[in-house]
Parts: sequence; C-alpha cells; structure tokens
Amino acid sequence: MRWWNKLRLGHHTAPDALEGIAARPAGVAELTLVGDVVTNLAPVSGMPSLERLIVLGTSRQTVGLRPLAGISLQVELSRRDRHVGLGELGHGVRVRWVN
Repeated sequence: MRWWNKLRLGHHTAPDALEGIAARPAGVAELTLVGDVVTNLAPVSGMPSLERLIVLGTSRQTVGLRPLAGISLQVELSRRDRHVGLGELGHGVRVRWVN
C-alpha cells in the first residue's frame, strides 16, 4: 500500500466528508476515521479499492457496521466504541481490536 492510497479523517472533519470521498472512491486502499467523525459507514460499501478501515472513536460513539457486511476488508476498531452489527459482518471482514 502506497502513502497516496491512504486517507485520514480527523476530529475537525465535517460529518458529511465521507460521502464526498465515497463519491470518488478510486484508489483509496486505507481509510482512517479518528475521533467522532463518522458513525454511518454506508458510504464505505461503495469504495471497491478499500482494503483497510480504521475507526478510532474517542467518546464511546455508536458505530453501525452493517454496511460492511459482505465486503472483503480488514477493520480496526476501538474497544471504547459500541459496535452495532458486528456479528453480521461475515467471513470477508477481518476485525482487529485496538486500545
């Protein structure tokens, strides 16, 4: 994975930024969401080149994982957050827990 294939959205990112990125998904292989940037991961399902998704919340946010079901993807999740739909992801999603 090259550095230009990686994208990081941080604390001061607009909540709708993910929709804009997903509208032009070509080439993004790694996406990192830090802070309480996003709780709706539906736009990620339209990013065919995405291989790795990192979601690191800071305030015990609820993250809906159902849109990731059926996608072949490595996901890194914060133990601090609440994850809805984790059991529905299927075999294509590999989960790694951080912090």
